[in-house]
Amino acid sequence: DLLTMPLANGEGVGCYGCDAICAETGDHCRFVSKCTVVATGGCGQIYPSTTNPVVATGDGIAMAARAGAAVEDMEFIQFHPTSLYDPARRCSLGALGSVFLVSEAVRGAGATLRNLAGEAFMAGYDPRGDLAPRDVVARGIYDQMRLHGGDHVYLDATHLSRERAEEEFPHISRNVRERLGLEISQDWIPVVPAQHYACGGILTNTEGETTVRGLYAIGEAARTGVHGANRLASNSLLEGLVFGRRSVLNAIDYVVGVHPLDLEAATHACPGPLTFPREAQHLGVATASAGDAEAADLVQRIQRTMWSRCGILRNDKDLAAGLRELEAITREIEVELKESGCRSLEQAEALNMATVASLVMSGAAERKASAGLHHNVDKPPTARQLATAASREPAAVGAADK
Repeated sequence: DLLTMPLANGEGVGCYGCDAICAETGDHCRFVSKCTVVATGGCGQIYPSTTNPVVATGDGIAMAARAGAAVEDMEFIQFHPTSLYDPARRCSLGALGSVFLVSEAVRGAGATLRNLAGEAFMAGYDPRGDLAPRDVVARGIYDQMRLHGGDHVYLDATHLSRERAEEEFPHISRNVRERLGLEISQDWIPVVPAQHYACGGILTNTEGETTVRGLYAIGEAARTGVHGANRLASNSLLEGLVFGRRSVLNAIDYVVGVHPLDLEAATHACPGPLTFPREAQHLGVATASAGDAEAADLVQRIQRTMWSRCGILRNDKDLAAGLRELEAITREIEVELKESGCRSLEQAEALNMATVASLVMSGAAERKASAGLHHNVDKPPTARQLATAASREPAAVGAADK
């Protein structure tokens, strides 16, 4: 957890480092610092299928929220429309992992999305057809899955010769072949939307500063505002490189004013709620599937709730039910923490996932109208939003997936 204390002037709190657990030994470590930067990435693991790495469990965002930092726009979750559908991976609900992304550049090269009946369908959702923006394509695929009772659709790239497929998409060709035994120039590729990016996060200004003094956030963990309600891939470079540099330059000036007595006080400050009262051999286990069966069950419940209640298409009833389900999960964890402390890293990770999932769900429930990546069928976009969207030129599909 982040190490925070009230500021001497009484105006809020300041961050002076963090408490951590050594993954190899299970030992408690306290890092006292004049400033702290959260660069922990996104929260894709709160969904059952994500392109994010296994470490993307929202830990930094959850820690910042517990420290009192403002967190905004978490409801704007981007789902990439075409991850590779792998039945073996989808059977492992509750385990942390990532799915393989089939780049939209394949559609840019002329591939067509087809439903289980073999019908091309995207022209019925958007005049740009298969070249529509990611959120439009993801909703179209999700609707076709609902209509046909399937758990995937197909991407037809059989117009490509084998030579062209290997030349232009060697990584995709190899992975589809190795994972499913299919040739993309001969076989339809089974695809399904998967969580891809969180546009929201820890609220920062243009210098990477959060609402907690001495605490900075950069990258996907931050809500910089550069994405708005949707996301262009290249904007992530801004979040990492530009805001990363700005936060460092600001922090260089900030640390000069940190008083040594504040650091001394931080050294002896009380730990946060995630304390480990006893040694446990499985503290070093990084995935919920190995060391803590109860935590793995909690993760499974979080993932199921997020996909069924706060996925690609949302509604008021599901969002209200999802909030209740996540509140129950969070209470379960907090009661055990209060009674006996945190028993494992997996349990701590489950608490962070429940915290971030609740931020996504509550943000979606509170938003008054659909916008960008947040699509609530009970709260359509405003007339002004629709007029603005209609006035824009259609955007072509880019060649890169980031």
